[in-house]
Amino acid sequence: MACEVERRRRDEAQHRLEVAQDPERFPNEVDPCGPVDPGDPTSARVHAQCLAQLRRERDTAQLFLDHCEKGLRPPGFLQDQGHLDRLHVREVEDIGTPGQDFIAANVAFGFREEPFRGRIFGFALRSEAPFREAQLQLLRDAFTHDHLVVFEYNQELNNRFSIVQRIEIRK
Repeated sequence: MACEVERRRRDEAQHRLEVAQDPERFPNEVDPCGPVDPGDPTSARVHAQCLAQLRRERDTAQLFLDHCEKGLRPPGFLQDQGHLDRLHVREVEDIGTPGQDFIAANVAFGFREEPFRGRIFGFALRSEAPFREAQLQLLRDAFTHDHLVVFEYNQELNNRFSIVQRIEIRK
């Protein structure tokens, strides 16, 4: 039920593609790419470009559906809150699978509330970003005293690991 919008978008994109690929199968529908003039090479090229665009739309809709079905929030810059259930500080390392679902971080943490269970948030401690040390201290205090952590992060498509940009503690 939670992913119905994404599923409908994917199905609609798939249907538009099918109509464009085989308009005779759908006589009562308008071909989104228009008719192809067999004697005009420009017409065939424009039609092929239109089909490629429809495939991209369908594939993007499928990615968003997969993202939703994994229980992830919609992509973009988000603000959420929760209570920490783990906090790890270590040398910089890649957490996750490089190339698709990972972050490079010294500080990694997770929350006990849904929808964050099983997800990792983090950031790297760098000399050019001294505010990160202050963020680490805030997280240590929140973990020790079970304070509410309000955090902003960039949710990337199909990525369970996110870099946190801003942290605030509420007692």
